[in-house]
Amino acid sequence: MKKIALSMLIIFVLAIGAINYIPDAEGTVSKELGLDTDFVINAQFPEEVSSFPYYKVLSEENVHESQSNILKAREAVPSEDEATKVVHDYLLKKGQLPEDSYLSDVEVLYLKTINTSTGQDIVEKKEPVLVEVSYNRQINGVPVVGPGDSITVSLGDDGEIIYFFKTWRELEIAGEVTIIDANTAIKNLQEGKTIQKPAGSERPIVEINDIKIGYFSDVTGSNQDFYKPVWIFKGIDDRGYEVVKCVDGVAK
Repeated sequence: MKKIALSMLIIFVLAIGAINYIPDAEGTVSKELGLDTDFVINAQFPEEVSSFPYYKVLSEENVHESQSNILKAREAVPSEDEATKVVHDYLLKKGQLPEDSYLSDVEVLYLKTINTSTGQDIVEKKEPVLVEVSYNRQINGVPVVGPGDSITVSLGDDGEIIYFFKTWRELEIAGEVTIIDANTAIKNLQEGKTIQKPAGSERPIVEINDIKIGYFSDVTGSNQDFYKPVWIFKGIDDRGYEVVKCVDGVAK
């Protein structure tokens, strides 16, 4: 028996649980030994600030262009380096490369033929499908996370553009707001007060290795009026998947 599987990017929304933490001498936070926790904080806090800029959303751009039947085996997709240059030039020519965008990922996706007759998943054939080049956003060097503000371009044989998706919001500075400190943000994280609520009941252990202040960009069409500061927690769960959690950073 054989089955066909496409190696695609899958986003897992992970459950939030409680953490116990002890700030150490270097300003990091580590797991308290002997306690059953879901989060292990192992990251340096960013420099403490009391206020942060926020932005008003003026408009939202959405572009979606796609060929039919893009998910098929191909013979001559470009290398990742070649794809990066082709997409960069393509976006510049179309006037679709914002100044505050940055290259975030380049990935070749494959179609795999897997033999399961022996009880083990043995890859018998691996064929390229496309090369996917992705851009995300930074505002004055500050990270923006979330499903909005992204650009994806996919290339087929000989660098042909077979898919283009862009969602981007035009912003203007609206002022500054007072933000909560890191310890309050961690407390809110442990209480499940995140921007996006987790789905399911699983509680994987997550090691948080990066903490920053940034902005959250909601899904396209969500009528987001402002970009206000959030605390961004990034890490890896015990299954090896990347995790990103956001907590509202604005002091009430």
